[in-house]
Amino acid sequence: MIEKLLEVSNGKLLIPVLCALVGAVLVKGIFNLHRSKSADRRDFLDLWMRNEGRDDIWLEVSVRHLFGTYLPASIIRSLMQGPQAARALLEVSEFWDLLEMNDETLELNWKKKSHATSNGRRNWRYALNALYFLAMGSALFFIYLAIIADVRTPLVVSFWIYGLFLGGLGMRCLHLADKLTTANTAACRWLGLP
Repeated sequence: MIEKLLEVSNGKLLIPVLCALVGAVLVKGIFNLHRSKSADRRDFLDLWMRNEGRDDIWLEVSVRHLFGTYLPASIIRSLMQGPQAARALLEVSEFWDLLEMNDETLELNWKKKSHATSNGRRNWRYALNALYFLAMGSALFFIYLAIIADVRTPLVVSFWIYGLFLGGLGMRCLHLADKLTTANTAACRWLGLP
């Protein structure tokens, strides 16, 4: 069937077919990763149920199994005192890489000064969302050019590379904007940051 598609399209669909095959392999890998996360959750529950050795390292590693982020034990303990401990741990772990903690004073600060205010985070979100639409629009344009171009044109591969790169850049921008959205509400609510 794939050979017939390539024959009908004069080879123009070679790269999309290869991308679809690579995508299928990636989807299988994502499902395996999901199963791995399930195993991590099971390991977390096994660790949590054991009563021996509940020190700071145990607490940090067990939370790492569940949420995927190494949070300091002092932060974990303070978040566990609240009424929605699991939600607080989940939200803080989503944007923890945007923060830094002073080891001596245990004070939390934003890594970037522009993230320190709500307006700064909002401006970053707007810029990242605009960049997302620009990158995805450009990616679609390059993919369109690659599909309509003659296969013998040396630029076809370049069009595909630009399209895939810009698509990845757009997804990264969307991910960062989502992280800033979570940080905007959760940083104040759970950590008392401005």
